[in-house]
Amino acid sequence: MLDFSVLVPFIIASLVITFTPGPDIFLLIRNTLRDGVRTGFFTMAGIFTGVAIISLLMISGVGLIVSQSEFGLMVLQIAGGGYLLYLGLGSAWQAWRLSRSLPNSTQEPEVVKTKTSPYLTGLFTNLTNPKVLIFFVAFFPQFLGNAESATWQLIFLTLVFVFFAAGFEVVIVIAAGKMRDILSSRKFQLGMEISVSAVFIGLALSLLIGSL
Repeated sequence: MLDFSVLVPFIIASLVITFTPGPDIFLLIRNTLRDGVRTGFFTMAGIFTGVAIISLLMISGVGLIVSQSEFGLMVLQIAGGGYLLYLGLGSAWQAWRLSRSLPNSTQEPEVVKTKTSPYLTGLFTNLTNPKVLIFFVAFFPQFLGNAESATWQLIFLTLVFVFFAAGFEVVIVIAAGKMRDILSSRKFQLGMEISVSAVFIGLALSLLIGSL
């Protein structure tokens, strides 16, 4: 029923994609360094809930319809750009607050807490990013091979991809959690918030300009 001959090249391609930093990785690191491993795992749960929903859209064929619709992609780009801009400006605001507390500060380092739900942040970051949908629709069908059932082949490939992606993100969360106590100084937090803000705002502008 399934074509396993495509598994090795699929795994290699999946690992390359997984190890390429994107909004998910920056979000995981930021949330874990802010609030700890528990928040990191909630963020990760939201990310993979989004992956599951997009996978269902891809397998059902709805994803292909949306990805080929100029209006649908424009709506996703605006929504995704707006949400990433919101996250980027949130980090910029935290960076500004931290920069004000640096001069003449004699207090113990204070970790900035995440006010929004980490689960929902991870979920919406995936669902509102049209590049994720386009990636799934364009990438997975290349590895259908000679499978008798395209549906089961896509489900199998999705599970393989999620296995490696989740394993990598678990390592990221645990590593960030262990570094949290070491890297909890205001200067490091400031640098992190500025970096995350720059990445998210840059991605947001790219999506919003692309929707014009």
